[in-house]
Amino acid sequence: MSRSGRSLVHLAFLAGIVCAPALHAAEKAISEAEQKVFLDDHLRGVAAPTVVRYQFKKAGTLDKNFDDAVMLTIKPNGHATRTVEVSYLTGEHKVTLPVVEDAKANPVILYFLEQDVREMHRRLGGSESYFRKRIRLAMAESADVHPVPVVVNGKHIAASEVVIRPFVNDPMKAKLGLFENKSYAFTFSDQVPGGVVQLRSRVTADAAAGAETAAKDRAPLLEEILSFEKVGK
Repeated sequence: MSRSGRSLVHLAFLAGIVCAPALHAAEKAISEAEQKVFLDDHLRGVAAPTVVRYQFKKAGTLDKNFDDAVMLTIKPNGHATRTVEVSYLTGEHKVTLPVVEDAKANPVILYFLEQDVREMHRRLGGSESYFRKRIRLAMAESADVHPVPVVVNGKHIAASEVVIRPFVNDPMKAKLGLFENKSYAFTFSDQVPGGVVQLRSRVTADAAAGAETAAKDRAPLLEEILSFEKVGK
């Protein structure tokens, strides 16, 4: 298979994890949230070779807490594009997906969501594809997109945030227990190499009673955060 063929296979696989049906549905326009999360050229301006490092933290009272690392390695591929490899967590937590050829969107987003979906399945049972579908529908239909100020390595920068709560109106939410209230926030800035400032999922005891902004002030039962750390060669 040609390099371009491998690229299409890998990108189709990665997009299919969470969003391909929505992105390719002819009857619906792509939402602003889908564009920001899955389609923007997050890697624009990042020269190859480059390594982008992220910190991962899991905290809360529902599970064992841990800290780990994520590394995005961007390589030249002999064309006017890039090859991206992701080392996502370690040991029993490690997530492995195909190398992405001709990458534009940051693959770390799909790793974060795939790891999240697998954990939801482990904890609650049910179908992984169902959780992916709910996330995809929330991106397409009910996401909140807004500007936010953030501080990265001591510097104040402008960013945008996409917030979704995929299960709050889920017909099957009675089976989800506390996870009915789960929220996701995706923070982006073109002033950060790779575009991703932070990815976060959060479960609080009473998040359904208020908006995401209010939920931020509650101690989480479960929270997973991936944050930009640094970039290097």
